[in-house]
Parts: sequence; C-alpha cells; structure tokens
Amino acid sequence: LRAYLEPRLLHLAEPFASLRGAIFVRLDSAPQTLCHFDLHPANVFPSKDETVVIDWAYTGVGPLGSDAGVLASDAIVDEMVAPDEADRLVEAVWEAYRDGLGDDELAAAAEQVYALGTAVRYSWLPAWLAGTYGPPMTESRSAAVAAGHAAFLDRALAFL
Repeated sequence: LRAYLEPRLLHLAEPFASLRGAIFVRLDSAPQTLCHFDLHPANVFPSKDETVVIDWAYTGVGPLGSDAGVLASDAIVDEMVAPDEADRLVEAVWEAYRDGLGDDELAAAAEQVYALGTAVRYSWLPAWLAGTYGPPMTESRSAAVAAGHAAFLDRALAFL
C-alpha cells in the first residue's frame, strides 16, 4: 500500500493524507495473511465448481480484509457495478467476507482494514474527480468514481 500510494501522495484527500502514517500503523498491527493486492474483478473467473484468480504479480503478506476492499472498490470505480448499487455491493462483499472468516475477533480487525485500508488506498479519487490527477474523466466514470469513494468514506471515518 505504501508503494502504491507513493506516486499519489500529493493527491491524497484529507483526512487520509495527514493520517496515513497512523492508518499504516493500524493496518500493520492487524492480523496478516496472504494477499493478492490486485483482486480486481477482471482477475477473478468462475470455472466449473471453483473460482480461479489470475495475475498474482503483487502477492504478498498484508492485512486481513484488504483484498475484499480492492475487489469491491474496483468493481464500482471501473464501472462493473452501477453507481447506485455501490453501497449495496460494499455491504454484500463485507458480509460475505465476514461470514467466511467465521471468527468475531478476526472479523472486527478485518472490518477496520476493509474500511480504512480501502479508503486510504483510494483517497486520490477526489483529485481524479477534480481533474487534477489521472486520465481524463468521462461523465459515467465520474459517477462511478464518486460512488466508489463515498461507499468507503463513511465506513472509514467511523474508525478514525
């Protein structure tokens, strides 16, 4: 996450820009697990009786809950889910992830990572919306980006 954010540091929105160090400490102290770190929906495929995940180039150890956040937010921002479904998707992904953990203590730690980790990871989205960072924005993409940012913002603020 630190490496991912490095080229985007000048474009991070508050409060995540000034609190990212404290957020990193919290993410580092969360339970760690094997993470894909690019669990974009286009990297996940159904195959007969199983699910296949490709593109493991960024795999490493990271905080429990981070891949779920990338999956949900990328589905929204990349227009795979309608903007008006963003909150529903974010909640559904969280509920499925939490239920899969089957442990309340792990789920509490993962929920914080899901919210804070995803919000800080994508805290450059407001700069993209404003046209000060990233490729040109289209009208439909703008709605998707705004929805993706908003879907995690309130969740994350609850943990700050």
